[in-house]
Amino acid sequence: MIPRTILKSRFDKSTVVGRDTKFILVFNTAKNQEILPGYYYWYENKWNNLKNLTEENGLPKDNGKAGDLFFDYSTKDVYYYNGSMWLSMTTSDETFYEAVFENKSGVLKYKNSVGEKVVINLPQLVPNFNYPKTVSLNAGKETLNFIDNSGRLTVLKLDILLAKSQNTNLTSTF
Repeated sequence: MIPRTILKSRFDKSTVVGRDTKFILVFNTAKNQEILPGYYYWYENKWNNLKNLTEENGLPKDNGKAGDLFFDYSTKDVYYYNGSMWLSMTTSDETFYEAVFENKSGVLKYKNSVGEKVVINLPQLVPNFNYPKTVSLNAGKETLNFIDNSGRLTVLKLDILLAKSQNTNLTSTF
């Protein structure tokens, strides 16, 4: 559920933004000189309206710019692009805080639920891994999704990837 709130300005931290908040989506009900009613998201220390929202069925097919949003009509999942990969924002679980995908090496790095940094080398785990055109993580469904350059979608369960990587010493904390 998207919270309804009254934003005082584009830089209003008092309403719903905590010290560690990286991203949040709200519906603003107030109207003032600086901000109109509508959907806004907190990114890079300011409220941004949803002008850069892409809406389609399925997962994002292309990478965007940092801060871009994507709404999947078929599942109602909302993703934002953190500059490296698409992350779902439909969960309060911060398992994928600071997630980064290194496209050249195919390595996924993120912090797990206890704050340990995890590294998964996808080319060593996924048969026929093609360096993807776009990558997305869905914390709620615990999946890593990628679309390769031929447009083929692959959905991987993170628990299976982690188990495989632990058996082959590919997951480590650093």
